[in-house]
Amino acid sequence: MADTVIQGGRTGGLGPAADGGNSSNRLGRNNELVIAQGVGKYHEAASRGNIFMASTAVGGVAPGTALSTTPPLDIHNPDGSGVLVSILDIYVGYVSGTLGAGSLVHSRTVQTAVPTTGTTLTIQNAKLGAAAGSATAGEGRTVAATPTIIRPSGIILGASLATTAALPVLMHEHVGGSIVIPENDDWSLEGVAAGGSTPLLILSVVWQEIKQ
Repeated sequence: MADTVIQGGRTGGLGPAADGGNSSNRLGRNNELVIAQGVGKYHEAASRGNIFMASTAVGGVAPGTALSTTPPLDIHNPDGSGVLVSILDIYVGYVSGTLGAGSLVHSRTVQTAVPTTGTTLTIQNAKLGAAAGSATAGEGRTVAATPTIIRPSGIILGASLATTAALPVLMHEHVGGSIVIPENDDWSLEGVAAGGSTPLLILSVVWQEIKQ
């Protein structure tokens, strides 16, 4: 005989619940199940120290013109990390120079060792002051082979400079966990664009580390 589970609920507000405690489902006055976002979308994972971010130097980095073995921004998930690295968001800030027309693209490289040379970036935990996670991030690090494109990011680089009237002030893509980096793999964000004239951008990525 199959077990019978009786699921109940309570009409009206419920107080805060502690970790490990039991709580009733909240019901509306017509006995409908009430589901509401009581905190920010990333609050749960961020408050538990599982969301991280890294940015290139504030002086800016050239986005590049083609897929390269020294990408301007990369994340490496090392062997034995025990986590999957889920890309949540990317942000781009303009610094200076004339941008070349083109796109930023997501790409990947099979990478068994942490990329060498370049600059290893400081990783910030979204729970400010908490420890960094398992992944490493870098600017201009050398990866094992020319990366393979995953897909365009949706961020278009127009042929513009600081005085251009339509210069974009916010460049952001919500990846939403649709790209996941397994162990021994490397994700990068690179420009496939015209060279422009000394274009410099700040590139930033936000990710979540999920135990396997």
